[in-house]
Amino acid sequence: MAELNIKNVGLTTGVFLAVLHTLGFIGLRLGLMDYWSWTHMFSFAYTIEPFNLLAFVAGVLTAFVVGSLSGVFFTIVYNSLNK
Repeated sequence: MAELNIKNVGLTTGVFLAVLHTLGFIGLRLGLMDYWSWTHMFSFAYTIEPFNLLAFVAGVLTAFVVGSLSGVFFTIVYNSLNK
């Protein structure tokens, strides 16, 4: 099998998780949390706070960093197992 490029996989997984985080935020703002809890047959108390740009950016950046590090770790393991 071909060796994976560590930068490409890291950036791809980072962007993927950042986009998922953004889509989750949009879904939360559209009221999909009620639908999600209904389809999974549970309920819990939660409060949606007013929009905070700094918190949103911090969350997206954190998702990107965690995704990138996960991709780098995956690539290291994958490449080492395919030698």
